Amino acid sequence: MAGWEKSPWQESLAVCVRPHGRFFMNGEEVERNSLRAKLLERLSRRAVWTVYFEADSDTVYMDDIYAIDTIQGCGAKVIWVAPKMREEWQHKEQSPNVIR
Repeated sequence: MAGWEKSPWQESLAVCVRPHGRFFMNGEEVERNSLRAKLLERLSRRAVWTVYFEADSDTVYMDDIYAIDTIQGCGAKVIWVAPKMREEWQHKEQSPNVIR
């Protein structure tokens, strides 16, 4: 039987902005000047170019806009993960599945 590698299309791609101009892609820190190249590298292996974007509340707005502009400049769709959405996802993960 032939071995299969895990498909990169099933994993989501996320860019997060943290305080002091720190950028992360799927949890790995990326230099600001390398963000575009790293995004294009990852996106080139995908059929769907969607990137989830999230920023801490105390980031500099200019860094947030830079990340969004870079994502869109690569041709990807941005899905902004708002704090309320993050709360709801975490709540669902902690709640047991109950049939009502």
